Amino acid sequence: MQQLSALFHFFLETITMTISENITVEKALKMSKNTMVFRKYNLYCPECRGNSEDTMKVVALNNRLNLKKFLKELNEALKKSKS
Repeated sequence: MQQLSALFHFFLETITMTISENITVEKALKMSKNTMVFRKYNLYCPECRGNSEDTMKVVALNNRLNLKKFLKELNEALKKSKS
């Protein structure tokens, strides 16, 4: 059931093109090639070996970032890259 929920969230995020707390770094980077937000916080997620497993929530918690602010900035960058 949990796998189904994760799959549903992935498709929902892909359709709506938003980065949520449950999406992995790898998927977020596939959605947007813009790494400015990661660089702003001195995060080396694009080069990290764990980017296919770590979610945005894990990244925010591990780096003591405000998750809502981090997601907002990532999604703003995503919108700019799509326009």
